Amino acid sequence: MRDMKTILMAVASLNGMIARRDGSYDWASKEDKEAFFAVYKKAGCIIIGRNTYEARKNIPGFPNPACICLVLTHRPFQSDKPNLHPIEATPREAFAFLEARGFTSVVIGGGGQINTEFLREGLVDEIILDVEPITLGRGISLFAPEDMQTKLKLLSVTKLNMSTLQIHYKVLK
Repeated sequence: MRDMKTILMAVASLNGMIARRDGSYDWASKEDKEAFFAVYKKAGCIIIGRNTYEARKNIPGFPNPACICLVLTHRPFQSDKPNLHPIEATPREAFAFLEARGFTSVVIGGGGQINTEFLREGLVDEIILDVEPITLGRGISLFAPEDMQTKLKLLSVTKLNMSTLQIHYKVLK
């Protein structure tokens, strides 16, 4: 039994895309970004994939210097940031890495393949999805195509601004 509380958090278009094909998400609202960083800061750590890291690495303040950022990658790279840890690991190994450092909660921050791996392994407790008022014809899906089903229980719906909704679910196990 694990003690790590896991929140999968993402912004998505109305049709379930978390980024454009090139990984950009310039369509996400300021309120989404503020909500994401608040949850991430509270947890103190985040797990993302290499492509998500590459898409966000030039954003000022990312990764948050007060938090640990684990980048799951098959192509480890060197980082000069002491809080950035590029590692080749399974979801359970990533949890062990963080638990060994005293963390009890973590945010899974994408992309679609990482989201799918953690959900498939039964390692996601909650999903917070900020839905923006846009559709993207092509892009990166919230989850990679895979035969799986996950039941959810709605915990809350909050308006982040006049057009953006934050939907918070508990994952039923």
